[in-house]
Amino acid sequence: MGFTFYFGGDRKGGKLDGEGRMGKLEIWSRQGPVFTQKRVIVRQASYIHDGCNFIAHDHREINGLSQKGLIFGDNVTIGSHAIIRPTNIYGGDGGVRLKVGNNNSIGPYGYIGCSGYVEIGNNFLISPRVSIYSENHNFSETDVAMNKQGVTRSFFKR
Repeated sequence: MGFTFYFGGDRKGGKLDGEGRMGKLEIWSRQGPVFTQKRVIVRQASYIHDGCNFIAHDHREINGLSQKGLIFGDNVTIGSHAIIRPTNIYGGDGGVRLKVGNNNSIGPYGYIGCSGYVEIGNNFLISPRVSIYSENHNFSETDVAMNKQGVTRSFFKR
């Protein structure tokens, strides 16, 4: 069952245009208010579950496309210019999942690359400019270009 949340401080609705203009998004579930600011980009919103008091600051991007979706607990804040990408934008297999517990903050300019599985527990404050990756390029063969050797996915839990 999907719910609608509005962003940009207006309830007139409209389509998300990628420029942060006012509109609405359909998401899987919504437990409470969702607060977003200008130029917020959300892609594949139907894969995103959010809890109460989800706050997304200016100029941040969340791509929901993943095998098991993105789950945000209660009282989660995503700082300005932060990026969450479970799927490589250059192709490849879809990401697995991101699960963020309650009372967490992802600082400005943070990056979470959750191609593998990333789980962040409760009561974490992630500093500005922190990057978390659950996938790494293979590079054991020195005579083969790194981008031709594939990747290894892993599980990240804190």
